[in-house]
Amino acid sequence: WYWHAAYYADQDRPSNLSHADFSTPAITAVCIRPPTGLAVVKTAYPVYSIWQRHRASVDTQTIEGLDQDQHLLILRKDYTVDVHIIEAEEYVLLNACQPTAQVDQILRQFEADRVTRLLKKGWLKIHSTCVQDDCESHR
Repeated sequence: WYWHAAYYADQDRPSNLSHADFSTPAITAVCIRPPTGLAVVKTAYPVYSIWQRHRASVDTQTIEGLDQDQHLLILRKDYTVDVHIIEAEEYVLLNACQPTAQVDQILRQFEADRVTRLLKKGWLKIHSTCVQDDCESHR
């Protein structure tokens, strides 16, 4: 389901804001959000690893951590859907930014370096302004 939702999601408008200096006071007035078509999923089992093994016709007995959660990121780039296994903290951060969140609220919960890495990967986008009705942290 998430794969199809990512594939058919609206295209985001291009943005030249892919990084920010979080020490600048003005940056706290902006919002960040995941791009359209990005989804994060927490599964009770390593379903993506199992799926990959079945596609490759490899014995699933070799998969480690069958009793552990798996955090996945599903994202479309140029009409190709990619699935990434992500860290639990990245999952929490991306969820905290949905649908949008003020930068200052996010920086109280997460390290600026981690936020910057996700911006550089294209997993978060910066909005130049944060409209109160659109920003989850105002609710």
